[in-house]
Amino acid sequence: MRLSLEWLAGAVDLAGLSPRELGEIVTLHAAEGGGDEEPFAGVTVGRVLRVRPHPNADKLRLVTVDHGGKEPVEVVCGAPNVAEDQRICFAPEGTLLPDGRRLERAKIRGVVSAGMVLSERELGLSEEHEGILVLPDDAPVGAPAAQVLGGAAALDVENTAITARPDLWGHYGLAREIAAVRGVPLKPLDLGDEPPSGKPAIAVEVACPDLCPRYLGWAIGGVTVAPSPDWLKRRLESVGQRPINNVVDLTNYVMLECGQPLHAFDRRQIADGRIVVRRAAAGEVVETLDGEKRTLPEGACVIADPKRAVAVAGVMGCANSEVSEDTTEIVLEVANFAMTSVRATARALGLRTESAVRFEKGLDPEGVPAAARRFLKLLRQVCPDAKPLGAPRDMRTAPEPPPTIAMAEGFVSRRLGLDVP
Repeated sequence: MRLSLEWLAGAVDLAGLSPRELGEIVTLHAAEGGGDEEPFAGVTVGRVLRVRPHPNADKLRLVTVDHGGKEPVEVVCGAPNVAEDQRICFAPEGTLLPDGRRLERAKIRGVVSAGMVLSERELGLSEEHEGILVLPDDAPVGAPAAQVLGGAAALDVENTAITARPDLWGHYGLAREIAAVRGVPLKPLDLGDEPPSGKPAIAVEVACPDLCPRYLGWAIGGVTVAPSPDWLKRRLESVGQRPINNVVDLTNYVMLECGQPLHAFDRRQIADGRIVVRRAAAGEVVETLDGEKRTLPEGACVIADPKRAVAVAGVMGCANSEVSEDTTEIVLEVANFAMTSVRATARALGLRTESAVRFEKGLDPEGVPAAARRFLKLLRQVCPDAKPLGAPRDMRTAPEPPPTIAMAEGFVSRRLGLDVP
């Protein structure tokens, strides 16, 4: 899991800490973590001076790049979208890429290549690798790529080490831990106004409360789907997420901030304005957001309307209800699903999503309302006309009483070496 130090610093004071020192604090007190001193180290903005065919390979081309050095360099490139006069991200030989590879001068089909023109995947920004990343025309040649990409130092936390700490699967949760360790204040999360009271504009029925202890559905109107503002894109890209649109990006943003997954449906696609959380029928088939048709495991938890399934609970939404360019009203889903159910469904479908890896750790149902309010607060920043169409519909089972843990007298004192009453 990758966390932005800029993001963390918005919740807890990191003054005087280098990324490496912060990584050591996290490793000693919570989970194995390492800090990057400089994002995109060694990668610069380059300008494509010339593109010509490779003499020995039809699908490769020779690209001459001005990277701000004394002399332009020539590299072999297979990207179909490379063109003259583009601003691109250039990695010279010796650069250590995010995937751990160190670039070396190489001969490719008989021609020496002294570096690489990079795609988003090679930069560690996303899985996009069909072509190179093209920068704005005014990007300064020779400048560090981080200056243009908005790169910020980041902390990589080993996921397997925090299996038992679901509260650490978001920036705010880790900031809380850092604040406790360092004895400094934790800045409150801005949740905006209290949600309106009265009648909800969406109906919710939970037919399997054992698989869904809490489900909050909230109808929100006045939405304009558009590209996200630069600040939101940079935050997501800094932790390896690919921006999609402002609504989807904010669901991902709040998940990465609070650790609580969210999902947005196009309200028009929810039949009768009614959400039904139920078990999947035998042989039930859905088309998920990745365009794949999948047969659901019998008994898996699904989100549906009265006519069809619209999401695989805790794993992925369905294509039949996704937010599109002309969406003006959404239904926000913030829920808590049984971790064993999500884990079994994700494994059966072969879908290891960011949502699933969080739900399968066992999230706190008490975090649902805060995540919903945080989403609306941020949505109003990017869509000023956005407003609730009614109160949120919050369905939940009776909360369990806080557990009491019994220990033998002296257990803590013997292990700490302190006399604890």
